[in-house]
Amino acid sequence: MVVMEHRWGKRWPVALEVVLKCRDNSTLLGRIQNISRDGMFVSLKNCSLREGISVDVEFFLEDKTAGGLCCLETVVVHRSDAGLGLMFHTTETGDCLALKRFYLVEQIDMSVKPT
Repeated sequence: MVVMEHRWGKRWPVALEVVLKCRDNSTLLGRIQNISRDGMFVSLKNCSLREGISVDVEFFLEDKTAGGLCCLETVVVHRSDAGLGLMFHTTETGDCLALKRFYLVEQIDMSVKPT
């Protein structure tokens, strides 16, 4: 029997520190482990957020076109002991486009196979 893992898109490795801002005004520190065109996986320890919760992801992007602090609206779609799978609410915001452009186009060696 062949088991196939279902993913919405290819994932690319990233190492970027982030702050997750929850709707209850709490904050969590994490690190983006990988991103795709529709979301990201953020490594966290001791996270109690549940699937379906909206979370803002803040990060600093050293990109000439974006520069500075960026913020993405996401929703938790997966939770594990290792962290959270987050889906972008929209992929057309300036910050989301800058993140994808920076990591999916300019920074990633496309000869490396996605995970």
